[in-house]
Amino acid sequence: MNEQDIVNKLKSDPRALKSVMQSQDGQALLRMLSGGNSAALGQAARQAASGDTAALSAMLSRVLSSPQGAELVQRLESKLQQ
Repeated sequence: MNEQDIVNKLKSDPRALKSVMQSQDGQALLRMLSGGNSAALGQAARQAASGDTAALSAMLSRVLSSPQGAELVQRLESKLQQ
C-alpha cells in the first residue's frame, strides 16, 4: 500500500479514517505532522481536500524522514490493511 492508496482508503471509508485518527498512533501522527502548529496542519488538510496536496505531502515527507515517523506510518498502514 503506497501513500496514494492510503489516501484513497481513508477518503472512501470514513470509519477507517475515524478509527485511525482516534487511535494512539493516529494522534501521534497528527502531533508529528503539525510540529506544534495545528493551524498549518488544518490549512494543509483543507488544501489537500480541494486537490492541492503539496503542503500536506511536505509535512508527511518530513515525518517519514525520521525513523520514529516511518515506524508510526508503517503501523498505521498495517492497521488499514486489516
